[in-house]
Amino acid sequence: MKKPRSIGLVGFFAVALLLAACSGQTGNARIASPQPSGVEVLTIGLLLDNTGDQSFLNPAQQAAAKLAVQQLNLAGGVNGQSVELLPSDPADSIADQLRKLSAGKASVVIGPTDSAQASEAIAALSKSRTVLISPANAATALNKVSSGGYYFRTAPVETMQAKLLARLAADSAKGQKIAVLYESADSSKEIAQQVISAVADSGAQQTVSIEASDAAAAAAKVKAEKAGSVVVIARQRSQQILAELANAQVPGSTLLLDDGATSSYGANLALNALQGAQGILPGVFPPAAFQEELLKIDPALTSLNYAAESYDAVMLSALAAIRAKDSSGASIASRLIEVSGGSGNGQKCQQLSDCLSLLSQGKAIDYDGVSGPVNFDDQGNITVANYLVYRYGAGNLPVLNRSEQVK
Repeated sequence: MKKPRSIGLVGFFAVALLLAACSGQTGNARIASPQPSGVEVLTIGLLLDNTGDQSFLNPAQQAAAKLAVQQLNLAGGVNGQSVELLPSDPADSIADQLRKLSAGKASVVIGPTDSAQASEAIAALSKSRTVLISPANAATALNKVSSGGYYFRTAPVETMQAKLLARLAADSAKGQKIAVLYESADSSKEIAQQVISAVADSGAQQTVSIEASDAAAAAAKVKAEKAGSVVVIARQRSQQILAELANAQVPGSTLLLDDGATSSYGANLALNALQGAQGILPGVFPPAAFQEELLKIDPALTSLNYAAESYDAVMLSALAAIRAKDSSGASIASRLIEVSGGSGNGQKCQQLSDCLSLLSQGKAIDYDGVSGPVNFDDQGNITVANYLVYRYGAGNLPVLNRSEQVK
């Protein structure tokens, strides 16, 4: 299993704030009541930022967007007009892609994957009142970037996993102490603090917090604590930390890896180092019917990463435009929270035909997509998150075990 790259946010946060400040956007388009703009055609663009060994992530997002647009147009389009999907080329730089998206007059852009690329996109697109929906951005720091209300994401913020990690750790510890081992980066510290808080709120076991600035010393401390469960939060040095835990003879069966540490290690770690360990990644395993439809679009697909989230981003945009009776970015942004179920007490719908039927009757909807419930909050974040739980074998490779949901 190839894991999407983990992004270091040192320096990124300050740059993000600076770039967003330059956009000049004020207010919050998510809760505004804009007048109809007269924009009739819903134009969707893709921002594909994956290159090199991460380029395998692009095709699934492209296929998912194409499938959503195809299904929308077969159902009659949006507000009587066919939805347009702008051509995209991941070989172009982010700046070049943004220029083309602007020239193509996109109302909505799906992307980027990398949280570190989001600030540039937010600054450019919010200035033109274009909605940006990322199917993958997880950085908590993006909550503090001003987008004027034009930024959303269909992937969970990284701190949402804290509740799940705490729950799994308590189950695994069986009344014994829980150790939380984390890297020194701010994002890892924040997740660690929230895991400890979640364990305390549940009234569960005693916890001990250990910073892994020195991996060997930290592993020795973990061993000395004799913890029944060890939560490992690592986004940059996970392999080194796990190797030291194995050297310290910390049983793999006690380890619980966050989404930054969950990966296919194989022979890079000693045999049995992770046997029995659990790891989590955000997302869902798409249903067979959805996979079949994606393969019709692109038979060469080798990964489904972020496909469900990309598909739902397009569908939500279209449903918001229909609800607003206008296809401008401002109108769509103002209706996304409502159609996602974040407000309005709408009637639940999963199939496009059912959603369209309800909207045609003037009823509010609550779209639950392929990726699950969305329920955007006033920051544009989903409030219901799905995670896949993996179990490691003797060869240090993760095998999908089950799914879990966090609210």
